Amino acid sequence: MDGTVRLWDVETLSNTTTLKTSKGDTWTGSVAFSPDGSTLAAGMQDGKVRLWDVETGANTATWEEGIAVNSVAFSPDGKILAAGLDGATVKLWDLETETSTSFWWLADRVKSVAFSPDGSTLAAGLGNSASGPDHATIKLLKVGTESGIVTLRGHTVYINSVVFSPKGTTLASGAGDGTVRMWDLETGTNTETFDLNSTVWTVAFSPDGSILAAGLGNHSIWIYDLETGRVLGSLVGHLFAPHSLAFSLDGTILASGGGRYKPVVIWDVSEWTIPGPVTLDKISGDGQQEPSGAQLAEPLVAEVKDRRGNPLEGVEVTFSVTAGDGSLSQGVVNTDSSGRASTVLTLGRTPGTNAVAVSAGDLEPEIFTAVGVAIPRTFEKVTGDDQEGVAGAALAHPFVVSVLDHNGLPHVGGTV
Repeated sequence: MDGTVRLWDVETLSNTTTLKTSKGDTWTGSVAFSPDGSTLAAGMQDGKVRLWDVETGANTATWEEGIAVNSVAFSPDGKILAAGLDGATVKLWDLETETSTSFWWLADRVKSVAFSPDGSTLAAGLGNSASGPDHATIKLLKVGTESGIVTLRGHTVYINSVVFSPKGTTLASGAGDGTVRMWDLETGTNTETFDLNSTVWTVAFSPDGSILAAGLGNHSIWIYDLETGRVLGSLVGHLFAPHSLAFSLDGTILASGGGRYKPVVIWDVSEWTIPGPVTLDKISGDGQQEPSGAQLAEPLVAEVKDRRGNPLEGVEVTFSVTAGDGSLSQGVVNTDSSGRASTVLTLGRTPGTNAVAVSAGDLEPEIFTAVGVAIPRTFEKVTGDDQEGVAGAALAHPFVVSVLDHNGLPHVGGTV
């Protein structure tokens, strides 16, 4: 609102460039980077659309629209810029020729525009504080033509934000009615509605499309896992409602903009967006019994999954003998495409229980157990044979026999 756009180095959190957008008495309604990061566009309340060269900070183009520009968006190939205006219009510019190519009049204020991933469709969210359900619509516009407009209805008041999923099959919208709605773009139907009980100012998908974030009027950010269907949490830190959200390209960072006092907040969301190991389970091989010293008939198999229940490939799993004197075919194994790792235990020669701990990262280890049993193999006289004594009296020495198992070790606990 001070008439500037600032660029920040995320690693150092330093303000690297400040771009003057106006004389200071108008706010910037929207900013967007071109796909290659070389150009920045801004839509202004004073009706201007400005382009800057990011490297030099030079203002390379300015278009005068005469009415507030609420939203700007680049096409995926970076050749087209779209703008949504207060004057119920959407306008497209060819950035190579710097000329306007398309114009739609949509009957109400355009608060948000977004391109589909393939660039063929432009979504526009409409409405204002005075308009009702008839005007609170989403228009799907076919790029390259000014006909064939599809209208999505469901919100009851103005729509603040529209965004396509990375695959382009779904559209998410947030509105002043306190809801986020999901739309199937093939059928044009509202497939899911989340009632968040607070004005939804902005919505954003994570780069892999698994997470949806929404900035709310209660100053918080709602985080939802679309794959598991559960709310992951709420981010609280703004003193004003977050009006803008953006994920980093790797999905580990979320940036949010929310008015004065902590206007920009950087969040580490890697715990939610990076599918690290969450569960470690024994799959098979536990509780086997074989002769001591023998190799078990079945391998010990463990499985690692992420927080969404998907198997994780390439996770380092460690197997180690913690009881008994057995040995393993391999101690460190990386999980395969099914998230599984296995090893084979050879039981120790000493009969009894062998235990193998399996671990992965910081997850709680699991314990496999197997029992080595002794098999009597030899039976020999030791002492007491060929004694002489008085009839009716006890012999001087007991009869002693030795029983050895299959490994030549004393057989303990057997009945003779």
